[in-house]
Amino acid sequence: MQQVLEKHSLLIAVLFAVLYLPAIAQGQDLLLTANHLKDISDTPIYERLVSDDGSWKPEYAYMDSIDMYSITYLSDGLKVKGLMVKPRAQGEHPCIIFNRGGNRDFGALKVGHAATLLGMIASHGYIVIASNYRGNGGGEGLEEFGGSDVNDVLQWSATGCFLRYYEEARYSR
Repeated sequence: MQQVLEKHSLLIAVLFAVLYLPAIAQGQDLLLTANHLKDISDTPIYERLVSDDGSWKPEYAYMDSIDMYSITYLSDGLKVKGLMVKPRAQGEHPCIIFNRGGNRDFGALKVGHAATLLGMIASHGYIVIASNYRGNGGGEGLEEFGGSDVNDVLQWSATGCFLRYYEEARYSR
């Protein structure tokens, strides 16, 4: 093992610098805002989620067990928009970083994604972070389709999806 480490020490140092140093530099200031999406009745997806009596359709009953947020966070000094969905159950939860497909407006995440796919994942006990990548959804910068916008996701992996270290109270308002 020591031989492997010695042989690849430069590679390990470079990976550390690329993945971890930007997050360490930004520290806990990475997440700028987390706006709780409490009422989604005015969104296009809502009609598909509820029955005629206004209750959740059976396949969306998990909506009562999750909280959805529109988030803004820093990546390379730019304000990037995204979504966070987490279980309402108290405690530490593992984090999944959801990488959307497409680029620019094609594939951009909306409340419907938070309520359906991301919400279903969160209902199983995971915090789900999903970036719209820089320049999308009102964020700063320009998506480069695999350029420096990759940092928009690496920020989360480099911090170990740091949200699980935040006080639960910060998101329970």
